[in-house]
Amino acid sequence: MSSIALAFEESRQVLFPQELSDQIINHLRDDMVSLKVCSLVCWSWLYSSRIHIFRTLTVTSKTLVLLASFIDETPRCTIPPHVKRIEFQGIPLSSVQPQVPIGPLSHFTSTLTHLHLHQANFTTFLELLDLICSLRNLQSIGLDRIDYLKKMTKDQSDAVKGHVLPPFVNKLRIRDSSLRAFLSWVTSHPVPPKVTNLDMGPIEEGEVHYAGGLLSFLAPNLHHLSLAFGFGKIGHICTFETMIKNSMQGDPDRRTYQRPAHPTIKDRYWEVFHLPACDHLAKLVNLRSLRIDGFVTGTHFPQSTATFWSPRFLASINSYGIQHIVFGINLSRAGELDAHALRWDFFDEVFASEAYSNLHTVGFEIGGRVNLDSLSDLIACKLPVAAKRGLLRFSK
Repeated sequence: MSSIALAFEESRQVLFPQELSDQIINHLRDDMVSLKVCSLVCWSWLYSSRIHIFRTLTVTSKTLVLLASFIDETPRCTIPPHVKRIEFQGIPLSSVQPQVPIGPLSHFTSTLTHLHLHQANFTTFLELLDLICSLRNLQSIGLDRIDYLKKMTKDQSDAVKGHVLPPFVNKLRIRDSSLRAFLSWVTSHPVPPKVTNLDMGPIEEGEVHYAGGLLSFLAPNLHHLSLAFGFGKIGHICTFETMIKNSMQGDPDRRTYQRPAHPTIKDRYWEVFHLPACDHLAKLVNLRSLRIDGFVTGTHFPQSTATFWSPRFLASINSYGIQHIVFGINLSRAGELDAHALRWDFFDEVFASEAYSNLHTVGFEIGGRVNLDSLSDLIACKLPVAAKRGLLRFSK
């Protein structure tokens, strides 16, 4: 081939910048079919595609073992470095065997940043902590419907104290699981973890004290809080100190109560509900959003203590930066809302107060067969000031 022909041939071999290829593939991060096609184009596209293809692994108690075997038996397996999130979908908790083998997850200890366990059994609580603490780069932990097959021995209880959350964890979720052991463990840390997002519940009566202690412990860093509450009669008791205080003071007497010249929301809470605000919740000074699930459910369902806790939260927290509040409602028809003894006037007063001057939205996520427009109109009538300010949002 002549030098002229060779020069012409080389001029047709245009190298496409890798940065532009990566940008193109990034736009396909949610299109798994296209990503698989891109991975067959060339070696550089293979690597860029795998970043998205293997970013999240959804496994079960059976496929996790198969995955570990594949990684062990495949020479120079390139999958683990790309895995950032593992979602474990277990089997019903009636199983009598542990479902989460810790060994296979050790392949991802250096890369995994998000761990979500759903419907999983562990032999003991210590086994769960061993797994969490082995993943030192975790940023978020999700625990849904976790159960323990055995109670811990004294030696195991002592060993729990030597475990601490991975240093980068900023998001915690624990739902439909035993809260007491996990909340006690987190509050036993020598330094409060920098958790900004907390999602827990349902909080049962026996766990209220531990939940209050955790909120007080994490309060300086908490920005987003999502809660659900259990059922019972004394769910409003948030600390033993409050219990003692109420027993000493007895019922507030309106005849001896001296109304301040400029009453705060805490003063109004005392006047309306005859209880002091919660000291634990008062430490929530940096909260930006609050979500309360199961705020109101149909009359044929047992009612949670959320109807008590909602005004207590709103009156107790000291965060002037709170911008979004969401309530979960599940009804069959709009008329069921009137069956619940809620002080809507107090809620409306809270949302209009100076403490909530930065509030942008008050959302209601509606579930059940209720007509969205009918319920929206009813709630807007009960919260006229918030409705006039354009705060109310409704979704189904």
